[in-house]
Amino acid sequence: MPLNVHSTHILVNSQCASAGLRFASIACENVRMKRTYLREWRKAAGKTLEQVAVELGITNQQLGKIERGLQPYNQKLIEFLAELYGCDETDLLKRPPGQSMEVVQMWDRVPVADRPRALAVLEAFTRTGTGG
Repeated sequence: MPLNVHSTHILVNSQCASAGLRFASIACENVRMKRTYLREWRKAAGKTLEQVAVELGITNQQLGKIERGLQPYNQKLIEFLAELYGCDETDLLKRPPGQSMEVVQMWDRVPVADRPRALAVLEAFTRTGTGG
């Protein structure tokens, strides 16, 4: 049974405008949606914008706006894309391909004020390794 990511979406984007939307009738809202990883997952699946737009029955421009966060998405769209891209619905909203969900969950627990310092530590590890 597919996971309902609408509650996750609400946490990520409090200005949800997707409740009654269907693929072919996605109304444009002048609201900047929160960051998603729809484009990255599409590219990782080897799909073009045009191929996915045809599958959805929408225009390339609409899909591009959804990927850029300029147009809202709905649960049905997320479920379809997750199946098409071979990932979980929450992956599309929370992490890029190749990144462990464990890392995302850990990052979410880092206080916002401490994130620049945490990022500097992680960057230091990528430059020097762990030494072992």
